[in-house]
Amino acid sequence: MTTEQPPTILIIEDEDAVGIPLKRSAAAAFPDFQVVWVTRGVDGIAQVRALETALRLVVLDIQMPSYDGRLAAAQIRALAPHVPILPFTGFVEKSAALRELGCLEPVIKSPKIIAEMPERMRAAMTAEGVPPPAGVLAETLQQIGEVLAAGHPLEVQVVRARQLLDQYRRRFPQPAREVVRAQRVLAGEDRA
Repeated sequence: MTTEQPPTILIIEDEDAVGIPLKRSAAAAFPDFQVVWVTRGVDGIAQVRALETALRLVVLDIQMPSYDGRLAAAQIRALAPHVPILPFTGFVEKSAALRELGCLEPVIKSPKIIAEMPERMRAAMTAEGVPPPAGVLAETLQQIGEVLAAGHPLEVQVVRARQLLDQYRRRFPQPAREVVRAQRVLAGEDRA
């Protein structure tokens, strides 16, 4: 007999000074929810897979070392297309790309924002929000998610991801900057 998981909020935030109070605040505001906090994007993706139907919201830091939040958002979209993603960032200029990925309007980090986050989380879970990406972008994200989840050797994953990004770029005269940058990273031209 399996027990159902309670509704869950997943927080992906690499800074302890933000993640700890954010988790405490969410746990106090949502006593019937499980609140899971991880510090790495790759661990967040594993949690999305593990939590499946219990997941109600992902609060996602965008600027993280070694695993950019935009890449995590793309993978979350591929794995859980109807779960709202609430970006939590200090970089307002990244909001357009996040919206294209189907994320909600980003919350800009500030010293006072932790106290406001439970209300913003509640609104994110009940809002109509941004629909998941559709059409070509959705197909591309799904295919990239499948390749990354398949357990292929890294070289095979990189080659396939590059092919999918090339297909996406050919369909749009001006693809998102992040798509162009991802291609440069995969080609070894951008190491940042």
